[in-house]
Amino acid sequence: MSHKTKYKLGAPSIQDMRTKQRQSQIEIRKNKRERRFNAKRVRLEDEEKEKPEISVDETEAVCRELVKKGSHDLEESLKTLRRALAQGPEFIDTIFKVDNCLQSLVGVLTGSDTDLQSQAAWCLTNIATGGKNHTLAVAKAAAPYFITYLTGSNTMLQDQCAWALGNIAGDSAECCKILQLQGCIPPLVKLLESPVPSCIQSAAFALANLIRDVSENSKEAVNHGILPLLLKLLQTKDISTDLLCEVAWVLTYLTHSDDIAVQMVSMGFLSTIVNIIVHCTVTDQIQEGQVVTPMLRALGNICSGPDDFSLTACENPRLMPALLELLKAPLPHIARETLWVLSNMTSDYSIVLSVVYGPLLQEILAQLDKNIEFQEEALYVLCNMATHGETVSGQLVAHGAVAKVVPLLKIFDLEVLHLALAFCEMTIRYSDEAKFIFEECGGLSHLEQLQNHPNSQIQEEAEEIIDTYFGKDYSEEVYD
Repeated sequence: MSHKTKYKLGAPSIQDMRTKQRQSQIEIRKNKRERRFNAKRVRLEDEEKEKPEISVDETEAVCRELVKKGSHDLEESLKTLRRALAQGPEFIDTIFKVDNCLQSLVGVLTGSDTDLQSQAAWCLTNIATGGKNHTLAVAKAAAPYFITYLTGSNTMLQDQCAWALGNIAGDSAECCKILQLQGCIPPLVKLLESPVPSCIQSAAFALANLIRDVSENSKEAVNHGILPLLLKLLQTKDISTDLLCEVAWVLTYLTHSDDIAVQMVSMGFLSTIVNIIVHCTVTDQIQEGQVVTPMLRALGNICSGPDDFSLTACENPRLMPALLELLKAPLPHIARETLWVLSNMTSDYSIVLSVVYGPLLQEILAQLDKNIEFQEEALYVLCNMATHGETVSGQLVAHGAVAKVVPLLKIFDLEVLHLALAFCEMTIRYSDEAKFIFEECGGLSHLEQLQNHPNSQIQEEAEEIIDTYFGKDYSEEVYD
């Protein structure tokens, strides 16, 4: 029976396992990505971070002056207001407590003074970092103007409007839909051609937010030519780390679509992504993980597709050594992302052989000594490799994999238990030595306890291993 069809008795197919893993990991990582967005959505100049905070009363006074449209210094008031709005939701609420304040800001945005327009857009950008009602209010009142100014000649205003649209899109799928209907995607894609790096970066930020939850937006972006523009940016020499990071996040969300991933591979994205990951390891850019994190996610998404994609990635002989270094990275999430990539690459037999006969295997096994998140990811890799039969399983056993996995049968996490049982079953199936080591490490006593596990599937898997490999007589002895 093919290793892609079944990896253990009574278990789901390996493709089902990989699909389930990919979907669950995408959701987890989206939540983490959301926290990243929340950290960067406010816009504040570096020198302003050192200035004293503005009180709520002072903020309200500025709002009232803005509504009056008197002879006060409007630009200075807007600068004060944008600083106040960066201080948090309580200050954003003030905008909505003062009648017509939001409308007054939009009025300045649509005026003829370019400096004041930029300041008003900055204020609206920070308002959009508030709650959903705040963001929706900005979307309905100002988003059409933001979109219009994307195609203007004022690059400072383009940059600010793209950032504002990114904040709006980062709020919810509902906001993304509003922006999409208002026609924001084509001009944002076009802005990726800007000669101004900050405009490109803000456009990429907005596009990443727009496509992360709405697959239709990904398709529209592709239809408007985003892929060749992204590839050109990736291949640009001396691209800044911040800009490369934003572009990488766009890639991550585009590769959620299998169809788009196929198109990207045909255009040469895969080799470019691998080159960037390798470059990050040799230039010691792992420490921050700013670029390598989204690149690993994109690579993992692509390699969850046809096995040919993994083979294409491995055409770069430096990829496997790079993944080894990434598993040793000081940032825990980078090691987890690397395991995610390996779990998607190890459906191919030739890649599995390079892992089990190389230094990667010991580093993968070392991840089992860490917390549950690492254990789960490492077990996915081990299970995928063990499906390839006797030769691979023999190497896994010889390197101590069974002895490392058996203690995990005491773990309470259901996914870890399920994977640990699957791995033990496969190795025992293929190797008498694995069966001996399993017993020596107390595996049978763990199985006995799991027969009373509250989860019926775990019970059944434990009983099946006992009945299949240790005989029904053993089960009867346990209960005598």
